[in-house]
Amino acid sequence: MARKIRPMDEVGTEGRAAPPPPPPPGMPPPPGGEIPVGYPAYTQAPQPPAKDHTRIAMILLLIAGIMILISAYSMLMVDPSDYGSDISSSLGMYGADDETVVLNGTVTDSAGEPIEGARVLVSGEDLWVYTDAGGSYTLEDVPVGGQTVTVTKDNYTTIEHKIFIDSEALGGSSVDEIELSFTMTEGTGVKRTGSYESEFFDLMGSVLRICGALLIIGAVMVFLSAALCYLRRKYVLAMVGSIFGIIFGISLFIGTILSIIAIYLIYRSKHAFK
Repeated sequence: MARKIRPMDEVGTEGRAAPPPPPPPGMPPPPGGEIPVGYPAYTQAPQPPAKDHTRIAMILLLIAGIMILISAYSMLMVDPSDYGSDISSSLGMYGADDETVVLNGTVTDSAGEPIEGARVLVSGEDLWVYTDAGGSYTLEDVPVGGQTVTVTKDNYTTIEHKIFIDSEALGGSSVDEIELSFTMTEGTGVKRTGSYESEFFDLMGSVLRICGALLIIGAVMVFLSAALCYLRRKYVLAMVGSIFGIIFGISLFIGTILSIIAIYLIYRSKHAFK
């Protein structure tokens, strides 16, 4: 008597091995290259989107650019001769700290008559003398550099005269003696005359103006990099602008730090640039 064979879908699961459990998301299929019956097809787990740091980099570059502009403004606006009096206390770096000169001259009134007993002193140097009957004075061992000569006399307006005593170490010509005469008027108050102008300060001014112009160029490049970060365009040019920030931000140092952070963020956000 023939047996009736039932279809496979009617056969129970008794005696058969259970299919393997599905893998956790993101796990590769089992080794061997064959996927057992009941094993679901493998799909790659979705990757989180890469982070975009371009906006943070833009803000950092804007701050760095503003700092560079502040440095440029300071260099362009400063007058080196305003600091002539500070040169006297730091001439050791120029090799002129031991150079001195002799100041002499006369002190007269508005009518040209000599003034006796007028006090002539070099401010900050503890050097002073009184004029003689002929209104003459002589000050020895006056240091080179920016000096302020003050002339005082009762019932006369005080004179404060700025003078820059040049030196070969400062790029000028050394002298042993300088004649400096004054005319005093009756009255009170202070009359300020003279300046610290010299070839030395002219050179310093030219150097500062060149540095200021270079800083402006650097600031423009940094602002361009910030704009490219906002637009997410021209990755290479954005990196170059950040390098300008590193170089020229050294004037305030914090600008360099901000630019270094910005260039790192731009690198991490390379995928966001078109």
